[in-house]
Amino acid sequence: MEIINVLFKGVEIRVTPGCTAFYNEDTAREFIEKDVEERGLEIKSTMGWNDNNTIDDYRVEDAQGNSYYYVLYRQVIK
Repeated sequence: MEIINVLFKGVEIRVTPGCTAFYNEDTAREFIEKDVEERGLEIKSTMGWNDNNTIDDYRVEDAQGNSYYYVLYRQVIK
């Protein structure tokens, strides 16, 4: 079974990090897009899946230019 974990973390501003698990990538990305909108953030970049296809991220900013990351981590559970 494959799980996509989404971790939210702040860079300049300390936030309570959170991690949420999803059964598929589409649902995880929908969650990120909704959360970005609800928090009033703006997506600035994404790295795309890394070479071993396990980690992707979104870098987002608030109105003051502070950075936050949504990190997607693909995990296979046997």
